[in-house]
Amino acid sequence: MSKFKYAVSIFVAVIMIGSGVAAPMTAQARTAERVPPSPQMEHDLLPQIITPFWQNVTTAQVSISASGRTLRPGLAVTAATSNQRISGTLFLERQSGNSWVRVTSWAVSGTGTLRDTRTFTGTAGGTYRARIVVTVGSDRIERISSSVRV
Repeated sequence: MSKFKYAVSIFVAVIMIGSGVAAPMTAQARTAERVPPSPQMEHDLLPQIITPFWQNVTTAQVSISASGRTLRPGLAVTAATSNQRISGTLFLERQSGNSWVRVTSWAVSGTGTLRDTRTFTGTAGGTYRARIVVTVGSDRIERISSSVRV
């Protein structure tokens, strides 16, 4: 076996052990007879998804797009019922070193479903993101978009 293949094999083994994938597989490989996995074992192998627990909101999304220097931060929030009031702030932030600095913000509000997009002219070479903080009933939600460079 070449040194490269050996190094790749070691690397893959370390990654599998570190991620916890190898442990259930090696335990099963040592068993003489094939035993079906228990429901708990199957559950442990499933990807874990963290779902926010909101009582008054079904979706809350924030996004940002850029075309040239034109930035378009936006949000979409849907309340659990059509008569619930949604209010909050849409922030546009610019990266400064390892932190984010507020460039501007807009008050947003609606009832039931809130969709809003704003426009801002950014500085060339800057990296921007959008962030929302909204309240719906007793839920306070903060979401951050991916970043874009202009």
